[in-house]
Amino acid sequence: MTCLFYLFVLIAVTGPTVFMWSFWRDAKGRQWNYTTDTSREMYVDVVKTLITASGIGVALVASASGRALDSIAKFSARVGVVSLIVCISASLVTMLALTRGHERARSRNIEAGRSGEEGQLLDFELLFILIPGGIALASFLVGILFLGRVTFHT
Repeated sequence: MTCLFYLFVLIAVTGPTVFMWSFWRDAKGRQWNYTTDTSREMYVDVVKTLITASGIGVALVASASGRALDSIAKFSARVGVVSLIVCISASLVTMLALTRGHERARSRNIEAGRSGEEGQLLDFELLFILIPGGIALASFLVGILFLGRVTFHT
């Protein structure tokens, strides 16, 4: 059963990595690295949801910390909380990078005399969004898996 659990953890890390890689691949191969007000708002809403859900998970563990837990449950609770805190931190970085990257891309478009509604992200701007975004998503999934594991060992 432990091997199956860690297989799920591996999938929870690999899945977001592949997902974020697909954004990078499409940006490089198809020039799909444009940002609009609507897309920025959509992704910021996703990041806000990760922050909220992670905060709720950490609060639930904190409220249940008075119960007696076996060593596996204690370890799982610690890893889960740390993962969710990493998610919150990476999500904040992602949100700031999304907002700043969008503003820079829009400003470049305005300077070039084109529409001010969208803009093309540079490679480092896109990476600065994708890397913390991938870390946030993976750490959220890992945190939820470990917190779910606590219920089986209490």
